[in-house]
Amino acid sequence: MTITEISWFQSSSAYRADHALVNDAVRRLKQADGIQRIYVAFEIEHPKTAYIVKIWTSYDHYLSAVKQPSYTAALESLKPALDGTLNEIETVFVAYTTTPEEALAAPVSEIVLTGLKDGETEKDLIALDEAVAASGVTLGNHWGPVHGKAGSTAFSLGGSLSSRMLKRRGRAC
Repeated sequence: MTITEISWFQSSSAYRADHALVNDAVRRLKQADGIQRIYVAFEIEHPKTAYIVKIWTSYDHYLSAVKQPSYTAALESLKPALDGTLNEIETVFVAYTTTPEEALAAPVSEIVLTGLKDGETEKDLIALDEAVAASGVTLGNHWGPVHGKAGSTAFSLGGSLSSRMLKRRGRAC
């Protein structure tokens, strides 16, 4: 089963001015064994926050890749895009119940990290997911547990563009 790595960081002014600044890093990351897809984007509400989302064949593929010097070099090439250090990149891994590519490839994607309230179970998450799907307002909706964080869940929803969002949308690489 695939695992999705969601990373976010404060972006440098250079990266905000030139989104191509991450192209070399993305090209290098795509060469890692097990990478199926990479998405890069800026958060609409907080435009200094940038995201890199990687869909891996499995968590074991990720663990193997990070031990390779080429992967370390790929991360090093990301430094000019950061307003901070590599250690300040925040990351979660999500085992989506279905691959989130449909939502992530939409013109606008929403990623929500949340936890279950007291008394809630996975059945409640399934019901919520089904209700969102039935609404017909999303371009893909997916959910899954956050790896290593009991009770934490991620939802990814895809949507269409509004005029406000046209300037800042993600792109698949």
